[in-house]
Amino acid sequence: MATLKRHAWIALLGLLALPLGAPAEDRYFDSNGVTIRYVEYGLGEPVLLVHGGGATLEMWTNRGIAQELARTHRVIALDLRGHGQSGKPADVGAYGGEMARDIVRLLDHLGIEQVHIVGFSLGAFVASYLTTLHPERLLTATLVAGGGVLSPAERTEAEQILSRTEQDCVARARTAGAVGASEEAACAAVGAAAVSMTEILVSAEEARAVRVPTLAVVGSLDALPLGMQELKRVRPDVELVIVEGATHGLGPSDTRAVVRAPELMTALREMLARHTRLDLDGAVFEPSRDDPRIVAVIETMIRAGAGIDSGDHSIFAAHLAEDLIVNAPIGRVVGLADVLERLRAGEIAYTPGRSVTKIEFAGVRDGLVVVMGEQIDYPTQNAPNAGRTVRRRFTDISKSADGVWKLVIRQATVTSVE
Repeated sequence: MATLKRHAWIALLGLLALPLGAPAEDRYFDSNGVTIRYVEYGLGEPVLLVHGGGATLEMWTNRGIAQELARTHRVIALDLRGHGQSGKPADVGAYGGEMARDIVRLLDHLGIEQVHIVGFSLGAFVASYLTTLHPERLLTATLVAGGGVLSPAERTEAEQILSRTEQDCVARARTAGAVGASEEAACAAVGAAAVSMTEILVSAEEARAVRVPTLAVVGSLDALPLGMQELKRVRPDVELVIVEGATHGLGPSDTRAVVRAPELMTALREMLARHTRLDLDGAVFEPSRDDPRIVAVIETMIRAGAGIDSGDHSIFAAHLAEDLIVNAPIGRVVGLADVLERLRAGEIAYTPGRSVTKIEFAGVRDGLVVVMGEQIDYPTQNAPNAGRTVRRRFTDISKSADGVWKLVIRQATVTSVE
């Protein structure tokens, strides 16, 4: 049994030998002195993919998972520090919680307020830790084959196995004749990340306090279920999906790996659909979905929505043009000053996380970006129809002001109040 569990922890560290491939254009940013590599696909609400230990972002791109999600979302995948083409500090202290903080810094770098996070194995533990460190930055968390709540005995065993794994990794790198300095450094970095993982294990008490909507997915044949059922026990709101016949995944030949299971994508798609605030599925784009003007306006709409949800009115106001004019559903035409005053008075306020904007058309006309569709809102505070469900049809027109796209004209018509 001990050997079986040791193999499971090695799998957890992602010694998966996943095939490599050519993803989208590689990008890099400086995360507190460590270079982090990432790629992006698609348009829409952001989904961040976090790989397992010892693997790279290619575990998502080579399997087509990133591309599939990019049909309706903006997808970002990164190489964790110590992995792939990201920086590889030698100090164990440079890992642990810093892997989660890298994600927050990446969101800041990209101007993203909130994200749906999906983590596999080690990446799931990083995602789980982030639900306690910065829950306000997460729309949802999906934990795949990791991120559960471990018992004290499991935590102790994990610490011992991870420590031995680090030592074994460094020893192999130093004794293998064909291994050069760069390979040794890479292996040492994976070992350092491994032993630091105990720092980010979430306790039952910490998990119980989390309010981020969470999906947990694990294979029934995973040799170490990694506390997923215990997570469900302490957090009954967690949606737990056990994929029958699926394993953790020990190599590219393991066709039963949970990341290959169609049940994972089905559950993830359903999770995103329930919690996505900006729906692009079926939208018509002119001239194209990846037109930079349309992309900029959609991303601005997402940030504005996050500002409303968080109560940070400055984020919302930043996307409004000074000459804004609104044919408002309150029965009059208003300008920027009126909108901001109503915002401060709580007359524009919605239940956080519940509003949905369904975009049906986004196109460029004479240098302006026109967005049309339907909104479903749940007004609160002093807003008209507070406590009810309001549906409205809308047309938004945005213009570029000094290179920044801002809303200049809005027409909104209430179609139903329930």
